[in-house]
Amino acid sequence: FNPFLNPDPELTVGPLGDTHVAILNKFPLSVQHLVLACREFEEQLLPLTAADFTALARVMTEAGGLGLYNGGTAAGASQRHKHVQWIPSTDDNAGLALFSAGLPQDLPPLGVARHPALSMQHCFVRVDSGPGMAVEQAAANLQQAWEKGCAELGLQPGADGLMPPYNMLAGDGWMLLIPRSQEQYEGISLSAICFGGTLYTRTREQVDLVQQAGPLQVLAGVGFGRL
Repeated sequence: FNPFLNPDPELTVGPLGDTHVAILNKFPLSVQHLVLACREFEEQLLPLTAADFTALARVMTEAGGLGLYNGGTAAGASQRHKHVQWIPSTDDNAGLALFSAGLPQDLPPLGVARHPALSMQHCFVRVDSGPGMAVEQAAANLQQAWEKGCAELGLQPGADGLMPPYNMLAGDGWMLLIPRSQEQYEGISLSAICFGGTLYTRTREQVDLVQQAGPLQVLAGVGFGRL
């Protein structure tokens, strides 16, 4: 069953151009949690395209928020059908602003940085895609930042045309990319949103595990050692 082909009308928000549709997430992590899905089936691990970034830019230039992408099962994707996700910016939602103090604020567009608190392979790329921008410019900025980050981390398609597993987050003037080695840390599933400061657990034992190990150690456990 593919929930993104012929989606439930009660969850369908509307079209995002000719290639994508906005759908309310059936299992939301926040109010107004959106799935921005391709209208036609594409593998989730195919490289992101200008159409994917245009769909995301249509939302972010209107409402800001945080763009999310889970590249493959090992990165937390629950569906093979290619889709980007979006959540609004609120005080209790995930975001990239929490990393600001450890990142250089004078980087030019497409400048690359690493955060000293993150011990796994990752990179931040400076990008502008927020409210008030033209959709086309914001989409181009997002795609260029993604291409720059992938090049920095060696995230390139294999012979089958598919990307290795990774997460992407975009918002607050940054794009964060993290290559993924596995989907779980000690039974705790981790997706892109977890790298924005929110970890989701199912049991009290998992809460205790996160507190004992520390959130940053949990995140590092599903990535790769720093280059």
